[in-house]
Order: sequence, then structure tokens, then C-alpha cells
Amino acid sequence: MQKKASLMDGQHRLGGIGVYTKGTSAMLNVPFLAFHCLDEDEEIKFFDIINTKAKGIGSSLSRYLKRNNDNLSWIGTQLIINPDSPFYSIGTLIGKRNKEKHITL
Repeated sequence: MQKKASLMDGQHRLGGIGVYTKGTSAMLNVPFLAFHCLDEDEEIKFFDIINTKAKGIGSSLSRYLKRNNDNLSWIGTQLIINPDSPFYSIGTLIGKRNKEKHITL
């Protein structure tokens, strides 16, 4: 028996997973969250919450992820991860500052 289903978020992730698994013949376990028997108003409410209250990644993590394509991000990353750098013990890649790690990428 087939019933109607809606995909609220993650289309680009599903597309990327499909391309990857077809190209590599890999099998992946993909965690997901499903809601059962939502009426249209409940679906609209969840869609709104998912797409307006999601928290993005911080700029430090974004710069770290771009380090191979952006010279300044690469230099900043090297300054934080190189043990010979003056920023090594006081810098963080993920942007979470604390008393010891007060420099962010």
C-alpha cells in the first residue's frame, strides 16, 4: 500500500547521498526524523519551525571548511593548528571561545 508522504527539509542532502551511493556503490546509514499522520496545518507549522529557527554554522567553522580554496582561511587555520605558532595554544577552529582559547578562526 502506498500513501502520500512529504519531505520537509533535506532535499539537497538526499540528492548528494544519492549521487555518492550510485557513484561509489557504498551503503550508508542515514539518520532521519519522521512525523506520522500530520495534517496540513501541522505540516506547515513544522516546516516553518525547521526553516526559520535552524541555527547555522559559525564563521570560524565555515572558514575552516573553506581552507583548501581560500588563502586567508588556510593561513588562519595553519596559525591555529601549527604547534610553532603563537596562536596554537590560544586559538580555536570551531569558534567556541573560553578563557584559554580566546582567538577564533
